[in-house]
Formats: sequence, structure tokens, C-alpha cells
Amino acid sequence: MALTLVLLSACTDSEETASAEDAGNAVDGIETYIQDFQSEAEQLLNVEEDLQLNFEEDLANDSEGALLEGTGEVASNISDRDEILQSLDSIHSQINQELNTIGQAIENVDAEELPSDIEEFSVDLSDYSAELSQFIDEYRHNLSAQSEYFETLSNEEADFADITDGIENVNETHRAMNAHWYELEDTLISMQEILANFEMPTPEEEGE
Repeated sequence: MALTLVLLSACTDSEETASAEDAGNAVDGIETYIQDFQSEAEQLLNVEEDLQLNFEEDLANDSEGALLEGTGEVASNISDRDEILQSLDSIHSQINQELNTIGQAIENVDAEELPSDIEEFSVDLSDYSAELSQFIDEYRHNLSAQSEYFETLSNEEADFADITDGIENVNETHRAMNAHWYELEDTLISMQEILANFEMPTPEEEGE
């Protein structure tokens, strides 16, 4: 089913058909994009882990009301993570475009010009790509919840208890994402293993 979706998407995206060479370039592209995704995800985690410290710094240095006005370290942290999340979304779209190219090749290139396991390769990567999408969606929901919480602190009725409760709120949202981080790590490792065990034939091999 995943492969069928890739093929249908490929047919509607372009009237041109992909060659075996295009498929090989797409495989290389996916490998690069997965590395980029992992690098951005690590940056996202690093910024996320600074959130509690940023919150405490804003509380300690809030003589100008930066936390309440949304102009402090917490606001910068959320903004930075939103930008990284957008980057992850873009990288994920590039992975799917490369999978579409492979899908075009599977449909239009003679089978003997492609590895015998390319369909399985495409389906497996498509399934894992869907898991990347799920991580992005879950993280976006979590980030939105954090952002909404800190926005409530600007309410005139917010008191000191509301502010200090934010530390526990930060901890809870962090814990809620822990399982998704472990799942993302497993997904990226699995995708890298699939790529490591897959080879496109070289032009010399195709001519033999």
C-alpha cells in the first residue's frame, strides 16, 4: 500500500519518467537528507533541554517583565525550536520527493536495470518516512502546548504560583516527548541500516 501511494503521487507530480540513474541519485539524496534530519533533530533536542534553564533565568532576571511579555529566553527558545521544526519538515518533504522518484523508476524502468529488492527498499523507507512525519506532528503539538502555556503568563490574572508551576509544566512536556525521541532514534537507525544494505548497480554492472 505504501508503495502504491508513492507511485500514484509520482504519476501526478510529473509527466516525466525517472531513469535508473535518477533512482540511484534519489537513493544518494535520501542518505544525505537522513543525515541532515538527524543533525537537525539533535539540535532540536539540545535547545529543548535548555528550556528549563531558560525559564529559571527569565524568572531570576525578570525585572523588565521579559517572561510575562514574551521577550525573554523562553520566547527565544520556543522560536528557535519552531524554526528547527520547520527545517525538519522541509527535509522530510525532500525525502518523500526522492521516494517518489524511486517510485517512478520502479514503474517505468525495465526490472533488470534495477536491484531486485528495490520495491521492498522503497516500501520500507516509505513506512519509516511516515514515522518521521508522526514525530514532527507530535513535536509540533507539544511545542504549541508549551507556547500556549507561556502565553497565559501574560494574563493580568496570572500570579506567582502560576509562574512557578511553569517549571513542572516544562518537566511534564519534556517527559511526554521522551518516548517519541527514542522512537525517532530507532527510526533513523533503521533507515540508515536499510540504506547501508542496499546497492544500486553501477553503469558497468548494468551493461554486463
